[in-house]
Amino acid sequence: MKEKIKIAVRVLAFFAVFCICFAALSRVFVRKTLYGPWNATVKYNAFRNLEEDSLDVIVFGSSHAYCSFVPKVLQDEYGIRAYVLATSEQPVAASYYFMLDALKTQNPKVIVLETYMVNNSGETPTDVAIYRATEQMPFSLNKLRMISALTDGKEDKVPFYLDLFEYHNRWDELTGDDFFHDVSEDRDEESGYVRLDGAVEVCPNEIADPTAASTIDPTDAEYLDKIIRLADERGIRLVFAYTPYLVDVKGSADLNATVAFAQSRGVPFADGYADFEKIGLNTATDFYDASHTNSSGAEKFTRYFAENFLSDLY
Repeated sequence: MKEKIKIAVRVLAFFAVFCICFAALSRVFVRKTLYGPWNATVKYNAFRNLEEDSLDVIVFGSSHAYCSFVPKVLQDEYGIRAYVLATSEQPVAASYYFMLDALKTQNPKVIVLETYMVNNSGETPTDVAIYRATEQMPFSLNKLRMISALTDGKEDKVPFYLDLFEYHNRWDELTGDDFFHDVSEDRDEESGYVRLDGAVEVCPNEIADPTAASTIDPTDAEYLDKIIRLADERGIRLVFAYTPYLVDVKGSADLNATVAFAQSRGVPFADGYADFEKIGLNTATDFYDASHTNSSGAEKFTRYFAENFLSDLY
């Protein structure tokens, strides 16, 4: 009996050491973005390094979120402490799990969900979108649930759970940062915002039927309702937002569907497309490309949002 116990202890010890080594190697090999405006790794780590309960507003969503909300404007001009916790092409389901993760340490007055990805994830999000949403988040039950939700329908799910299987071929790309970067020291002066300078002139699309509405994808609708319940349970105000973007025919129909959904649930909706003129946007100076505002356009949208959706709280 004693011999069996010894064997069991050795097996467990070996398994524990193996898991620790595997996790350490995974953190070395996982893709990291540490420099420039697109420093997603730093932005996520910097959020986790914030003092607990130090934020008033947290914004979740896709690149449309991190290019359009400027926390520095909210802080300097309105005294509102905000952070943008967005990832490129962040599926609605991922936004929900990001919220759960964020609310472990923060208790904001307002949560903002940027809604561009409603109806844009497809039946299963792209591999790139999944990795961008999951790769920086430390191992937790919440992360496992997010991966399970995002990979539903995929045949090969293992690489999403075990980063090393996806990134093991980065041998020739590894630098000192991969081995020695201290995540506990990460700070982001932009508080999650991606500042884009430079401008291109954009032209609005012709929409034959601007009132047409699509049907919201059932999975997106499910997670939108989960987000609404989460905010309600935590006593947090929830705002949906569609940041300035020159929609095409599909985008117009999806936007109308999302607005109708928000109205049916009593959720305020900041419509950066419908309120284009109210925001004061200039198609010649306020866009980095046809899909994203530059720093000038983002500051205008942020002021519009603060004055129309946060003013009663501050």
